[in-house]
Amino acid sequence: MLIADDEVRDHANSEKALKLSKQWQENGYIVISMKDDFKTIYGDSVKKTDFNF
Repeated sequence: MLIADDEVRDHANSEKALKLSKQWQENGYIVISMKDDFKTIYGDSVKKTDFNF
């Protein structure tokens, strides 16, 4: 399972990501972290922008 935990490069919710990561690991899933397991997420020229719903 891919966890969106990189607040610098993506829109993440660290509290939710940590909760889900623990839950998924307890259920036998392999958790992949956007923050820890990827050198780049979208490429060097892509920048995070704020958005509102």
